[in-house]
Amino acid sequence: MSNLRTFFLLFVFALFIAACGGETTNENETDSETDVDTEQEIDNAKQSDEAPIICLWSAVSIRETPDAKGKWKTTIYMGEKGTYLGETVSDTVPKKPVEYVKIKLTDGTAGWVEKRFMAIDAEPYALKESSKLYGRPDILSAGKDEFGKMQYVVAIEEQDEWVKVKGVKKEIGWYKEGWVKKDHLTSDEIDVTVAVLAYRAMGKKEDKDKLEALNEILENTDLSSSQFFSDVRALVDEL
Repeated sequence: MSNLRTFFLLFVFALFIAACGGETTNENETDSETDVDTEQEIDNAKQSDEAPIICLWSAVSIRETPDAKGKWKTTIYMGEKGTYLGETVSDTVPKKPVEYVKIKLTDGTAGWVEKRFMAIDAEPYALKESSKLYGRPDILSAGKDEFGKMQYVVAIEEQDEWVKVKGVKKEIGWYKEGWVKKDHLTSDEIDVTVAVLAYRAMGKKEDKDKLEALNEILENTDLSSSQFFSDVRALVDEL
């Protein structure tokens, strides 16, 4: 009887150990699955930080470090595209802090550039005709400023048939932004390219250099389908 009772107790104890071990295995599997899910969420968060970026300024230096004394790596030009890598740093050494963003160019070159010269997650356009800038997406909110035909801009917001755009106004040498009707814009790649090249050409100091750059546009057969070709010819004639 003693042996039978001992055998029975050992059998119950073995069942208890087996049950506990099984629960531990399930918990480990659950923890493992949770870790995998967390890693995937982190990876997705890193990917979602990246966004397309466009240069808004004539020419901007890309540096190895996010400060004015950082080693120069290369230059990005108006209209050039790249990828914002999700990192933003503020250089507090100057009296007025300067924000830098880390970007990667189409050739793989990565570095830091001043944020104010870039447009993150924006679409490039050119004005098909002169257009007033509106303070709000409402025809009654027209302001005094306007963008001329062939003006290069980026869209930073859209609402119905309205688009909020931002671009460099030549007369003041700085940005202006406002709402325009979407049908005043073209997103055609060749049109936008011609608008950018014409802006660069007219930004040169000497007339002979302007003429040379404008004629390069006219001589490029890959650009001949642009609706702005006649406008470029008009600029040549004016010079």
